Amino acid sequence: MGLDPIAFDIETSGLNEDAVITVAGFAHDLGESIILNVDGRDAPDHQTLTKALDEHSAGAVSLEIVEDEAAPLESISEISTTQIDGDRHYLTAYNGETWNGGFDLLFCRTRFLDHEMDWAFGDLAYADMMEMIDRFNTQDQRDLVGVCDYLIGNETCDPSKTAVKPWKHLRPLSGSHYSSTT
Repeated sequence: MGLDPIAFDIETSGLNEDAVITVAGFAHDLGESIILNVDGRDAPDHQTLTKALDEHSAGAVSLEIVEDEAAPLESISEISTTQIDGDRHYLTAYNGETWNGGFDLLFCRTRFLDHEMDWAFGDLAYADMMEMIDRFNTQDQRDLVGVCDYLIGNETCDPSKTAVKPWKHLRPLSGSHYSSTT
C-alpha cells in the first residue's frame, strides 16, 4: 500500500522580503483546507465564500480566514500535525521545492524562521510535481496550466481561474478593500 498525496500550494503578496502568505491550501481526496490571510483588510463573508468554493470542489471545503502573517503559519502547522499522517501521506506541490530551487516550501521555511516557529512538515515525505511533469513529453509546456492542457486536453484546467472565479462573483463588504468584477 502506497502513500496518499496531499497537495500543497501558497500564494503570496509578492517576492520581496516583506511579502506574506496570502493564501495557503491543502487538497486531498476528501476535499480542501484553505487559509485566507486578509492581513488587516476587511474579511469577506465566510459563509458566502465557502459556498462559492464548495461549488468548485469535489469534496468538503474547510475555510479559515485569518488576520495577520503568523496565523497562516500556525494553521499550516495545525493541519500538518492533526490531519496529515506521515505513515499514510506525502506532501506534493508544483515547484514547491526542487534540487535546484522551488518556491512554496522555501518561502514557507523563511516565514517560519522569521516568526521563530518550528518547521510544520518535519520529516514528511515530499514529491515535487514539476519533476514528474518533466518526465512527460509536454511539447515544451512548462507552466502548470500548459502542461495540464497538453496532457489532459482540458482548456478549463487553470487552477488559478478556478480559485479566482468565486471571488469575482462576490459583492464586497461595505468598506472592503476587495473589488468585484461582475
